[in-house]
Amino acid sequence: MIEGADAIWMGHVHESMEITYTMERLTQKDTIVLRDVLMIRTPAYKEEYQDGSKGWHIERGAPPKPLGGRWLELKPYRDEDQINRIAAHTYKTN
Repeated sequence: MIEGADAIWMGHVHESMEITYTMERLTQKDTIVLRDVLMIRTPAYKEEYQDGSKGWHIERGAPPKPLGGRWLELKPYRDEDQINRIAAHTYKTN
């Protein structure tokens, strides 16, 4: 867990995904506050599978993995309670 993060990005993990988690915290006034945290995982640009006939990737039984990256778009805004927030979205690249 990373307290207060709006987005967490993990690169070179050979997966490609974007998931939004909802986190909760308790304020000093004992009020529950919910916030969304964007979790981003991006693959690498290294092609290890090739034709599926040889190499370390094949020998260890690993399946083909996606290649590419993502662009991250951040939009600051204020919510109904005038609290600063950031809306975050990613776009896949090849």
